[in-house]
Amino acid sequence: MTTSDKIALCSVIVAIISFILTVATILQTRKHNRKSLRPIISINPFDYSNCIKIELINEGVGPAIIKKIVVEKNEHERKSSVYNWMPSLPKGLHYSNYLTRDQNIAMIPGKIIEVICIKLDPQVDNQREFREQMRGVLRQLTVKIEYTDVYNSTFQSYNRKFDLYSRTDNG
Repeated sequence: MTTSDKIALCSVIVAIISFILTVATILQTRKHNRKSLRPIISINPFDYSNCIKIELINEGVGPAIIKKIVVEKNEHERKSSVYNWMPSLPKGLHYSNYLTRDQNIAMIPGKIIEVICIKLDPQVDNQREFREQMRGVLRQLTVKIEYTDVYNSTFQSYNRKFDLYSRTDNG
């Protein structure tokens, strides 16, 4: 084998190794990009004497697409929103906000959506009674959220039971 043949063979070997390393780097970069743009969905319930609020938040670093929201009382009783479970409002009381959409909700990182919010005056009897009715209903509910990221990767369903509203230290 001549020197020029050895140089040519070494060039081919270097080219093959370079190609393999390039493909491996591309695959690793793709995997990293998918993991670094991961959404993290969370539901945060708030229970104050003058306000009951539930927020849906994307706490991750990538956008989320909410595919489906189900709010269930048990295996057989399901509805598409928390609002649909709420008792009738007393006269003069209104929700500040509520969410009835249950599919195809896009959420950028950090976005907060109020699932339900009502401000009450605990000094008014019918509003205080309504607050307790809401707590009675909410403590029985569990929300289940199915979501994906922009790459259409599915994640484990997010489940949150509203047992916060069962606490006994509220006034």
